[in-house]
Order: sequence, then structure tokens, then C-alpha cells
Amino acid sequence: MLSNKLGLAPRLLSSYSKRLAVIDYHYFTSKDLIYPDLEVSYESLEAQLEIISRNCRLRPPVETLEEIFSGKMKSEEQSLIITIDDADKTLLEALTFFNEFKIPLVLFAPVGLCLSENESDGLRSRCLHMYKYLSLFDFPDPYSQLVNADKYFDFIINSSFKDLDKLYKIIRSIERESSVILERKLLTIQQLKDIIESQNIIVASHTMSHSVLSELPTDWMKWEISRSSEIISQIGGDIRLFAYPYGYKKSYNQNVKNTLENAGVKYAFTTTSSLTKQNSDHLSIGRASMLNYKERSFVLGTVSGAFRIWDRLLLR
Repeated sequence: MLSNKLGLAPRLLSSYSKRLAVIDYHYFTSKDLIYPDLEVSYESLEAQLEIISRNCRLRPPVETLEEIFSGKMKSEEQSLIITIDDADKTLLEALTFFNEFKIPLVLFAPVGLCLSENESDGLRSRCLHMYKYLSLFDFPDPYSQLVNADKYFDFIINSSFKDLDKLYKIIRSIERESSVILERKLLTIQQLKDIIESQNIIVASHTMSHSVLSELPTDWMKWEISRSSEIISQIGGDIRLFAYPYGYKKSYNQNVKNTLENAGVKYAFTTTSSLTKQNSDHLSIGRASMLNYKERSFVLGTVSGAFRIWDRLLLR
């Protein structure tokens, strides 16, 4: 807000003509916020979108990306893309406001967690997601043999559904920390199909299990990308777009980027705030998270790149 009121963000960024800003949402609520970094009230969302619709240049996301990286962006104005991560069911009510202001969206879905627990890949994804919350020393026999990520992934991928179900029950009984995303209700695969067909929303991959890709063994990381791309393609989504789970700088690396390119991904999004121009890394497109403020100065400061200054100060 201060950056916007003092004109700092636009002034510092004035040399960035034909630039692109990307902002990101997660969850929406009509109640008191439980996760201030992830939730925005419907009231704030409506106010934010009204400000954005009056002040920002919103065009089809893929077309905008193609034009900015090819150097064919005609307008000197800043363009804006809005994304939503995690495919939480609260999006369904939020769509009323996006439709009201005719705002295009990209939804990044962790499709493995959108699958039912009664499906093998859905259960696999939940077991894989919980790995980072576990100490393998807590596992009883015979699971104590799963001493590292390679063996854990191999067991998950090659086990029967019955054995997976048994392991998942054990995991939930010994987890040391709860997972926010597993406590949420996510859109089903059918609901993702429906919003692609009826709402003209782009749905793209946020992996299968929402794990930190840079920390995974290569086979596990490749499965996260390739399998989620297959499902996204099957439901009519766009495999050219991708969002890194967590999205901070160390959550992805060159090996991950190479795998994305081999899977047909052209544009990958982080959670580090930055403005994008023609010579930016197309597999490291910055995004600023929208918080629960409806003040005009906050909204315009965010889309003008104020969080870019903040992230630089924090060395993020």
C-alpha cells in the first residue's frame, strides 16, 4: 500500500515496458480467516476484482504469454494474468465474481489429490504427499524398510490398492504434522472437466501429490510431471502451463525444468514475485499472492510489482 501511495512500484519499474504481472489466489471463505497467507474472503475478492477490472489489461492468458515472449506485445501497458492454485472447492462460489467481471483464469490443480481415495493414483498421491510430514523411523515393520525416498516411491508405485490403503491408514495415525491441502475439500476430476467446458477456464498441472519437486528422486519427480500431464490432457486442460508446488526458488531446479520441457510444458510459474518481460525465464514466471485486503492501494500496488521489491529485500 505504501509503495503504491508513494508511487514507488510504478516508478522503479517504469523501464519495464510491455511487462506482465501475474497474481495468485488459493482459497476463499465467507468466515473468519484461518490461513491469512492463503485465504481471501468473498467480500475482499469482489472488491479486488472490481479494482482490477477497471485498471488492468486482462486478455487470454496463453495468448498474452505467447505475445510477451515472442516480442509481439503491441501495447505498452502492463498486462495481468490471474491464477488460482490447489483447486479448492471454494472456487465454485468465487467463480460468480470472476464471471461478473469477465476475468479469465488459469487454475492449477494437484490432480492426484483431486482423484478419489478409492482410485489407485488418488491413494498413491496422498501417500506421496504425506512423505514430507513423516519420520520413516516411526514406521512399524515391515514398512521400516522404506528408509529413503527412492524405496518409498518404489513401494507406493508398485503396491496393490489393498497394501496402499493399509499404509495410508498407518501414515495418518503417525503423521507429526497435518497437511493443509489434505484437510481441504478439492474439486473432483469431474468438476474440473465441468468448469473447463462450461466456464471457459484453463486447467493446468500442479503435479499429482503437491510435493516439493527439487527434493524428490528423479523417477518420482518425473512421475509427478508426466502422470499429471496425462490426466490434464484427458480432461481437456492445457499441458503447456504448469505451477511448481510451493514455488519458492529452491523448490525447483534445472533437472525439473528439463523434465517439464520434455513433457511439453512451455510456461511454468513460481511464487516469487517478479514482472515478466520478453527475455525472462519462461520456466520461472513470477507471481504475487493476493492477500485479504480490499483497499485500492493494496490491489494496485500488488499488480504494479510492489511485492517484487519486498521479495528482493528478503532475498527470496
